[in-house]
Amino acid sequence: MGRSMAEHLMDAGYEVLVYTRTKAKADALIQKGASWKPAVKEIAEHADAVITMV
Repeated sequence: MGRSMAEHLMDAGYEVLVYTRTKAKADALIQKGASWKPAVKEIAEHADAVITMV
């Protein structure tokens, strides 16, 4: 669900920052242009909005 939502946001022209505990799970999004951040704190420092998937 989170990957699909992130892909739609990128398709609409938004910059997407991603974090997962296992970076490899975000590889598909990173290859499509998302930016990886190694900690949630870094996402919060660089983002105007945060969407959390649990």
